[in-house]
Amino acid sequence: MKYRRLAGLLVLFSIGALTSCGSNSNSSTNDPGTTGTGFVFVATAGDQKLSSFSVDLSNGTLSTNGNGVATGTAPVASVITPDGNSIFVVNRDSGDISRYTVKSDGTLTAVTPNQASGGTNPVGLTMDAAGKFLFVVNQGPFATPTSSIAVFSIGSGAALTTVAQTDTFAALSDVVSIAVTPDAKFLYAANRTLGTIITYAVDANGVLSQILTAPIPNTGTTPVALAITPDNPSSPSANGLFLYAANSGSDSISVFSICAKPTLTCIAPNGDLGEITGSPFSAGLEPTSLVIVNPAVTTPPSGTFLYVADKSSNQVSQYTVSTVSGGLTAISPPAISTGQTPVWVGARKDGRYVFAANNGGSSISPFKVTSVTSGLLATVGGSSGNTTTGGQPAAIVVK
Repeated sequence: MKYRRLAGLLVLFSIGALTSCGSNSNSSTNDPGTTGTGFVFVATAGDQKLSSFSVDLSNGTLSTNGNGVATGTAPVASVITPDGNSIFVVNRDSGDISRYTVKSDGTLTAVTPNQASGGTNPVGLTMDAAGKFLFVVNQGPFATPTSSIAVFSIGSGAALTTVAQTDTFAALSDVVSIAVTPDAKFLYAANRTLGTIITYAVDANGVLSQILTAPIPNTGTTPVALAITPDNPSSPSANGLFLYAANSGSDSISVFSICAKPTLTCIAPNGDLGEITGSPFSAGLEPTSLVIVNPAVTTPPSGTFLYVADKSSNQVSQYTVSTVSGGLTAISPPAISTGQTPVWVGARKDGRYVFAANNGGSSISPFKVTSVTSGLLATVGGSSGNTTTGGQPAAIVVK
C-alpha cells in the first residue's frame, strides 16, 4: 500500500451531519450551558413516518413537535443537510428516498414524489460536508446481493438530480454502509460478508471510479456502519482523517487512517487506508451505528469523542478519540444504558446531546455530554428518561 503512517501532527475538529461544533466548557450535568430549542427527527419503520421532537437545550428533554409525515416503506437510514433545512430518508422496501424541508419551528413538509433510489433495497446514505452530493447504497436483491451506489446532486428545497455513473460496481456485494470524506473526493463501501472495504474516487461532478488497492483493507466481522472524522472548519487542510467501521459480528471498531491530504506521510493523496496501531478496538455487543462528536473549536479546547449504539447489549459505548493517531480510549464507565435494541445514534452539532433510537423499545434515549473535555454521557431525566416514539424507530437526525 502506498500510504504510510506516522504518528503526530494531527488535530481533529468537527463539523457536519455526523459531528459537532461549538459552545463553552461548562461541565455541569444539570445545565450543559445551552439555551433555546433544538430538534430531533426520527424515522419509524413500524408506522412509516418521520416525526419531529423538540429538545429543551437547557436540559435535553424531548417533546412531540407536530404530526409525523409519511415516509416510504421500511425507512432505514436518514441524513440532514449541513444547513439543517432538508432531510433525506431511504426506504428499503419501496426502493426510494423520501425528501423533506424543515421549517424554523422544526415541523416538516414532504417534497413529492419520492425519488427512486437507483437500485434495489436502498439501506444506507451519506453526504459530504458541503451538502453538495447525496450518496445512496443499494444493497441489491437479498438472494443475490449485488450492490450499487447512486449519487445525487442536492438542490434547494430538498431537490435531487441523478448523477450518471460509468462504474459498473462489479466489486460491490452485500454492502449496507458507505462513508465519504468531507471534501467528497473519496468514498468507502464496506462488504458485510467479506469484511473488506472498497475505495472509490469521486470527481467534481459526483462520478465514482473504483481505486484498486493491494491488499484490500479488511475490517472485523460483519461491518455494518462507517464514519469519517470531519474537517476543522477554520483550517480544512490541517487535520488528518480517519475511517471507523462498526463490526457487528466481532463486537469491535476498526480504525483506518486515510491518505486524503498532502502530508509528510501522504505525499500523493490517493484515498489509501492504513489500519492504525491497536485496531480493532473492543465495543459492546453488536455495534450498529456510529457518531463522532466534538464540542469543538472552543477555549479551552475540548475533546473528540465517538459514540456507538450496541444493539444487543442495549448500550451506547463511549470513547475519546486520539488527536494524533485516531485511536480510541474507553471513557469510564465505557458504556451507558439505552432502551431496548438501539440501532442508531445521532448528536447535536454543538456536541452537547446524543440520542439513541431504540428499535425494540419504540423510544429515544437522550443523553447529555456532561463535559466537553471528558465526553462522559449522562442520562437525561434519570433512568426513566426514554421518550416514546412510533413503532420501530430506525434512524435519527438532529438539528
